[in-house]
Amino acid sequence: MLAALNPFISKFADRCRPFYQLLKKWKGFQWDEECEKAFQDLKDYLRQAPTLTAPEPGEDLYMYLSVFEHVVSVVLLKDNGLQLPAYYVSKTLVDAESRYRPRNSVKGQVLADFIAEFSPKGTKTVCLVGTNPWKVFVDGTSNAAGAGAGIVVITPKGIRLGHSFRLGFRASNNEAKYEALLAGLRVISDLGAREVEIYSDSRLVINQVLGSFEAKDPRIVEYLRVAKQTMGYFPSVKVEQVARGQNHHADSLATLASSIANMIPRLIRVELVNEQASV
Repeated sequence: MLAALNPFISKFADRCRPFYQLLKKWKGFQWDEECEKAFQDLKDYLRQAPTLTAPEPGEDLYMYLSVFEHVVSVVLLKDNGLQLPAYYVSKTLVDAESRYRPRNSVKGQVLADFIAEFSPKGTKTVCLVGTNPWKVFVDGTSNAAGAGAGIVVITPKGIRLGHSFRLGFRASNNEAKYEALLAGLRVISDLGAREVEIYSDSRLVINQVLGSFEAKDPRIVEYLRVAKQTMGYFPSVKVEQVARGQNHHADSLATLASSIANMIPRLIRVELVNEQASV
């Protein structure tokens, strides 16, 4: 019965590995904490699983592959300006298969959301970091409806990846901008980036990070400390202020996250209307 869910659940073999281990004939049946946690995690995932999209006949699909110690996982995506999952495949490695080790350098660029989803905690992701730097545009905003952060990552291959974060706590406008900066640093760190360029339209945040402005508010001082500490993990970091117009994508994502309700769908489709509706 579990196998029937494989095409619809990301990282299926990894999520369900405790169940398969439990059902092995040479082991006694004992439902332990690991099984219970896997069961609860699977239920949580199914409650908010991403919507799969059906590919058209002859349509090109993109495949992203992730190989770890016990599992190989693949996602097929269609791309019509917005990358959407179409099919998942996940396989548990057995015997000789589990002795395979991926090369330290894997050609091709990996989708950021896929890397974040498929990377086990406490392990390093194996991916190619190109000679071109990773670029991250960040912005945050706070209003009466709430606070949000938006980031846009541009990979060395030029792939743009946007993400919105709704902050579940009260935050000032400057605090939201720092949250966006830290979120961007976390994402590219998970992706294995080494050379990083960070762009923000916040004159205050950029100059505080560069040391030109002094931070006095205790909470901003702590944000600044964490930001500098995180940036220290990268061999090369460039921080630069840009005009608001150059940061409109991240600004839009931050505004979206701050303005909508807590219970939001995981996918929001944006459709282009080419012609004015008849009146």
